[in-house]
Amino acid sequence: MPSPDTLVQRLRYGYQPQPSANAMLLGALRANDAHILNCRERRFAERRGRRLGGCPLVPISACTREVSYPGNSVPGVTTIEDRLYFFSGSADLPPGQGVHERVAHAARYAALASVRHWRRMLSNFWPADFALGQRTYRTVEHAFQAAKIALLDPALAERFALESGTELARGDGAAARKHRKLVLLDDAQLRQWDERKHAVMREAIHAKFSRHEPLRAVLLATQPAELWHGTGRGQPPARIHDLETIRHALRR
Repeated sequence: MPSPDTLVQRLRYGYQPQPSANAMLLGALRANDAHILNCRERRFAERRGRRLGGCPLVPISACTREVSYPGNSVPGVTTIEDRLYFFSGSADLPPGQGVHERVAHAARYAALASVRHWRRMLSNFWPADFALGQRTYRTVEHAFQAAKIALLDPALAERFALESGTELARGDGAAARKHRKLVLLDDAQLRQWDERKHAVMREAIHAKFSRHEPLRAVLLATQPAELWHGTGRGQPPARIHDLETIRHALRR
């Protein structure tokens, strides 16, 4: 009987496995499930010859992106997606070597690896002046907090714009976030903000990356990975769909 690796290779080219081969492939896929082991752990497991459920592990060479397995016997099975993590204080490591990250082919992100602190550039805290509406903001976080506070106190929201000349406006994204509770929204205003906040975020992100070509190049170089934000400080990571949406828009 062919090895699991051979089966995976054949399935890429439309091979329809027999029932006995299906059983072996399914066992291998279970062992490879992303919820059981990540790519790093699989490498370790291969070196140690570990076995899960009596099935050999599929080699790392099979962990490619967006490969589907045709045939009625294995419906909806796909391989692991590339995933990159970032936050304002991210360590400067090559793509795929950050905590929780995984990439199938590191060479795909060679251009990204050559940029110092590329992860931090993706953060809302990264300083990069841009215009939004009739105002200029130093970071995405400044624009985001200003839009929220403007629901209750437009004059106070002006302090986040560079035109105000305030220390807050000239500060970094962390400083802007610290002032997010300058006002407290009531229930009606909170509902209004919940309806608007994603649009505000997308507009600010788009303004930032479209204004600065080096930042735009960094964002486009993350393709086709999922983009996740996580500090590892007790907060669960979150996939940043807004940033992926802007990346797609800027690619056109």
